[in-house]
Amino acid sequence: AEPAPVSVGPLWMDPGARMATLEETPLVLTPIEYEILLALARSAGRVKTREQLLVEVAERDFEAFDRSIDVHISSLRKKLGD
Repeated sequence: AEPAPVSVGPLWMDPGARMATLEETPLVLTPIEYEILLALARSAGRVKTREQLLVEVAERDFEAFDRSIDVHISSLRKKLGD
């Protein structure tokens, strides 16, 4: 079965098609940015630690103190705007 679309405010994500739109405008995301955003959207309203995100989106073995996720989140914030 296809994973259900996720909608949070003006953000809409279709995990089956790996598509994301913000106010109906397609977002251009790297695969890891997409996974981070999907993990955050699925837990909207709940705080996620860096470690929880790393576990959910790890495509490789991140070190516990790997700050690269901060870079991905910073990039996501720029793409999403306010």
